[in-house]
Amino acid sequence: MAAILAAIALWGALLWLGVRAVFARLSGWNRLAVRYPVTNPAPAWTWRGQTIQVGPVRYRNCVSAAATHACLHLRSPALFGFPALSIPWAELHSPAQVRVYRRDAIRLQAGRPPVGAISLPRELYDQIRYAPRLS
Repeated sequence: MAAILAAIALWGALLWLGVRAVFARLSGWNRLAVRYPVTNPAPAWTWRGQTIQVGPVRYRNCVSAAATHACLHLRSPALFGFPALSIPWAELHSPAQVRVYRRDAIRLQAGRPPVGAISLPRELYDQIRYAPRLS
């Protein structure tokens, strides 16, 4: 019985690691992490439990965000194991209105040429005074 439970636990852990790896790769979070690693400690996480979209992958109610005059900081839950991001505002451009989970959101391209796209809820975007504005 113990061997069966251990096998089930191992299978579950391997399945979760596979799912996590697929999400990180499909979304582009890994590419963003390579290009925009956290070099300075992020400020206090101002907005927790945000639903954002990175590439085609939606992270529902689980991303923490913070903003400084220099960067947008994003952090996924420790359970995902994705590295935190610090994306300079100068690298975020081309704001476009989109919908994420039937809510208004703003999609920003990161990098020139673009490395990835991040969609933030409209309410969050409007609270960040440093965010690039729609023209």
